[in-house]
Amino acid sequence: MRLPCDAVDLGDGLLSSTVLDSVRIAGVGTCTPPKFAHPVPDVPPTFGPVQPITIEETLPAVKRVKAGKATGPDDMATEVWKSQCWSSADWLTKFFNLVVAEKKVPMDWQQSTTTPVKVIPVTARTTVQSLSPNQCGFVPGCGTTNANHAARLLIEKHREKKKPLHLAFLDLEKAFDRVPHEVIWYALRLQGIAEKLIEWVLMLYADHRSKVQATAGTSMEFPITVGVH
Repeated sequence: MRLPCDAVDLGDGLLSSTVLDSVRIAGVGTCTPPKFAHPVPDVPPTFGPVQPITIEETLPAVKRVKAGKATGPDDMATEVWKSQCWSSADWLTKFFNLVVAEKKVPMDWQQSTTTPVKVIPVTARTTVQSLSPNQCGFVPGCGTTNANHAARLLIEKHREKKKPLHLAFLDLEKAFDRVPHEVIWYALRLQGIAEKLIEWVLMLYADHRSKVQATAGTSMEFPITVGVH
């Protein structure tokens, strides 16, 4: 039976307003992605060699993942990967490169639980931790204050040397929730990111599903076609 867009099936035939509110809060309460006046333009891909993932990248990512957090659908606790009893970073590095080589991610990586904040597996969280140190957007603990401080330093230096400086400010409404995946691929290609790296990101977003967990029960799985993980 196909439910209307404003209904959530808990598996036992019950519909819960609590779960429905959680879905809406999480930004997945609409059945259709946002519409744009113009289609996403095509950008030619950038081809070239890409270095494999190294343990020097994986180790800091493992350290940054906080302990005591929700496990996600795979029930693998953060403490397992932060344990001193084994070299988890070395194992994860080999595993990540195997995923890239086979172009296939574990099924658990394609699932998440909304409570109402989406929780993805810890291993998948580790891969997305490897970001540029210059990036402020979508980075925990790095807000507008950091970006404003960097902008202020740039302004002072350019004023001192009497050189022109151009700054662009962009504020996106519900940036995490409403970004179509096609726009992410477009933005990456527009920046000249190697197509091999974009393929890695595509694997993390392919056939992604989520479900809502609340006191009233857990909803059926539904596809995620918009938003940033």
